[in-house]
Amino acid sequence: MITLRSHAFAWRVFALNEVTLAEDALEARIRAFKDELSTDLPALRFLLASTLTFSFKPGDKTIQVIANLVEAPQKNLLLTTRHDGSGDLYLQEVARVMKEQANLREAYAWTFYSQEHPTDDPRIVELRQRARRDGRNGQLHIHSGQGGELFDTGSMPRILPQCWPHEAMVRVLALSSTWIDILFIDELVDAETGRLVFWIGDKFRIDRHEFSRDPVTTEVIAKAMDSASEISLQVVIEYRWTDGLPSRLTLIERPNTAVAG
Repeated sequence: MITLRSHAFAWRVFALNEVTLAEDALEARIRAFKDELSTDLPALRFLLASTLTFSFKPGDKTIQVIANLVEAPQKNLLLTTRHDGSGDLYLQEVARVMKEQANLREAYAWTFYSQEHPTDDPRIVELRQRARRDGRNGQLHIHSGQGGELFDTGSMPRILPQCWPHEAMVRVLALSSTWIDILFIDELVDAETGRLVFWIGDKFRIDRHEFSRDPVTTEVIAKAMDSASEISLQVVIEYRWTDGLPSRLTLIERPNTAVAG
């Protein structure tokens, strides 16, 4: 666990490196992590960032564990899974439990679809058509600090990437209704090199980096957080492709000048 500090905020990244983790061990580690969080942080109440994919299933006790530990009243929750739709059912169950037990205003379970994934869902079709018109295929634009661009309260998220890398996963466990003022973690694995592109935001200014999974890189991230000066970001994740898989994933930070610090 590493503490990342900027201004008056203290963010903690809790990484579960085990391939599997028993439910009781998961509960104990989450509780220990939760106990370390300051109770007066205005935005962050709970964060679970993992380098593995949890096997949630309808009725799984792990869902109850996380739902019981989340303290995010009147917040929105977005859960995502792979583009192939294999996780839709359990994510819907997670969203339902979280909304009921964690006092969430809205909870969404949504799948990020690639251009190649066949679907008749009119929402996906519309997004793809819009992406082609805008010429934005192959890029995911995340605008932080500008209400509604990432998350539109009361409706489905509008930021569905129009061309998502195969086998890539975004895990988001807590979002505010319009601002990214709860830590947002994005993990993308370079299929060719195995390097992990790891973005931590909001509230921090991160210059251009490519992060790998090793501890040295983690220290670099911590130092970047300590020296942060910007409090709002626009982040663009660019993809380069090799044989249908992302061969290079690059983080580009651009300060968001629309929101005063």
